[in-house]
Amino acid sequence: MFLSSVLVLVSIVLNTKPTAVYIMPSRKRAKGKERKASLAIKRAALARASWFQFIKYGEQNKSIQCRHGLDELSISIPPQGHCVSNMLDVFGKDTDDSNEQSMYEFMEELFNEHPEVWGDDNNRTMAMNILLNLGTNHILRGEYITASSYARAAAVIEKHEMGGSFESAFFRGARNVIKINGGNRRDLLKFYYKRISCSCLKFKYKNAAKLKRGNCFGCLQTFDRTVLYVCG
Repeated sequence: MFLSSVLVLVSIVLNTKPTAVYIMPSRKRAKGKERKASLAIKRAALARASWFQFIKYGEQNKSIQCRHGLDELSISIPPQGHCVSNMLDVFGKDTDDSNEQSMYEFMEELFNEHPEVWGDDNNRTMAMNILLNLGTNHILRGEYITASSYARAAAVIEKHEMGGSFESAFFRGARNVIKINGGNRRDLLKFYYKRISCSCLKFKYKNAAKLKRGNCFGCLQTFDRTVLYVCG
């Protein structure tokens, strides 16, 4: 830009026509763009792998030959780039309770950024059942906290109605969201057990049904429900 301006000024002084200046693209800049594109591809692959590996867990683990209802509903795993896959890619990176973003903010962001999932019955049903499959496999691995994150998302998606607002869906599903918060095993197992068509969680659920525990929203600790209270 500076060189072009200088040439124009010189041409005015000498009363000549300015000469066109062709600047070769920076090799460093081109390599930088290549690195960014390569990094974006790797990140997309890692995001998909974060959930895809667990939906395939039942096929890879000989003791779990079950897809927890996906076959009965004729639901296949969406290919990369599908709207449901894109939503799961984002969700797969944020299933840790340590995330600073609240569950409400996270789900609202998913709602706003993926309207093609929330606004279509088939896509919403696919997302809902894949979340149930993922959560069930995490429970079978003993990963209750991650399973509770998937369950909370499924609870909100389950309550969404065509044309309805996110706030309505979230607060209609709030009862289940509160119960399963933090990996509360009894309610978490009940949530999945009542929604999957297989019996993979039957033994765990029957044993956990005896343990009635809940979270105190005053001190954020877990107690037996018979002595549950709010701290002063």
